[in-house]
Amino acid sequence: MRKAAVRHPIFSSIIVVWLFIASMYLSSFFLRFCSPIFIANGEFLMQLVAESLLSLIGLLLMLIFGYIKVWNNTEKFGSGLLSGGYFIVISLISLSATAIYEFGARGSGFFSEMVPFWKIFVFVAAMFTVGFCEEMFFRGVVSNLFWDKHAKDPAGVWTATIYSGLIFGLMHGINYQASIASGVLVQMLAASAMGMALTAIYYRSRNLWVTVCLHAFLDFCALFSEGFFGGTITEAIGGYTPIQAITSTVPYIIVTLVLLRRSKLAEMFADKPTLDALRNDSSLIMTVNFASNLKSRKSLDRAIIVFIVCAVMLFFGSVALSPDFGAQLSGFFSSMFTEYELDVTYSGAWDGNELYFGYSAIFDIDEYGNYTVTVNSRPSSADSYVLVQISDYSDGETVYEADYGGTCFDTFTLELEAGEYKLNLVYDFRLVEEIGSEYNTRVIIQ
Repeated sequence: MRKAAVRHPIFSSIIVVWLFIASMYLSSFFLRFCSPIFIANGEFLMQLVAESLLSLIGLLLMLIFGYIKVWNNTEKFGSGLLSGGYFIVISLISLSATAIYEFGARGSGFFSEMVPFWKIFVFVAAMFTVGFCEEMFFRGVVSNLFWDKHAKDPAGVWTATIYSGLIFGLMHGINYQASIASGVLVQMLAASAMGMALTAIYYRSRNLWVTVCLHAFLDFCALFSEGFFGGTITEAIGGYTPIQAITSTVPYIIVTLVLLRRSKLAEMFADKPTLDALRNDSSLIMTVNFASNLKSRKSLDRAIIVFIVCAVMLFFGSVALSPDFGAQLSGFFSSMFTEYELDVTYSGAWDGNELYFGYSAIFDIDEYGNYTVTVNSRPSSADSYVLVQISDYSDGETVYEADYGGTCFDTFTLELEAGEYKLNLVYDFRLVEEIGSEYNTRVIIQ
């Protein structure tokens, strides 16, 4: 089975991705409509169970393709984590920034407003299960298929890395059904570059547990706010902007270049025959050469072209579907020199269960003055409305309140005393007919 799959790794990988997506849809459908408990207790519980079921299919695929033995390799765990230091650093930065923001926004309610402990436990377990499941499919199977096909020389390793990462990124298009399209395209591009980096780490360490831990920790830190204070993954994805496509993708590409530099490739090829013997049948062990041949270099050229074309299409697609990109670009550069009193984005896709829903944030104003407030709302349905309300947190007195319908952009000046304030965003979807309609509102106070 593996011999046939290795001869056509792209086709085989498409089948693996199709099985991954189909199994995810089927398990989610079953849990959503047959077990109301998962709807009532949040998206993370349903994801934990769905990913657990999916993991069983992943293990079966690894057994069928003959890669189940890779779980036995526990060597180089420490050095593998060290090679994934960028993932650890950016995860800790993300976690620290989110925790500081939430503490500043919620103040004394930081701990009291957390979801129940059992939901936090479910969130942590779900993040580990996501890392375990996705790494099993995309590093345990897909990356190994491309390795066995191409990794005869350094150019072949790069070819395998690029295709593995791209397939991992494009798989995230599954989120299109539940989140804002521009955010999903951004996620697909960033995930492609992240997949390349994870594949490089796996090729370096040959320890699948390394990438499982890195992947799970990255997801945990990225979704800390949603997991600890309530929210969904689709809301987080909906807030991604084209600027993030650049700021996320470029560093991952640089990390991959560092991980697969010439000296490290030489070390990988020195260990390759032993690693292949542990993982494969003797009939699949290849003769390796550190000098890349012409055929491998041509394959690498094609892989680079495919990646560039896909990256350009995903980026400009996210720009085209993000009508306020100019404002985002201006805001990105101005944020380098401007300290915002408040900058929040609330977005996602309507599930049809509630006609009224929303978001609250607490923020501090350090001194009396006139502050510029910007409200940018861009729902997909013109029939939706959002109430923007700012009130004094100490006595509940409303200092600003207005309804915004459909797509709108508003800037005004608000006189505020020093103190603690609360922002409320309340959506009214009574007139909206289409389930899955998108909503996205950003409020800036500076």
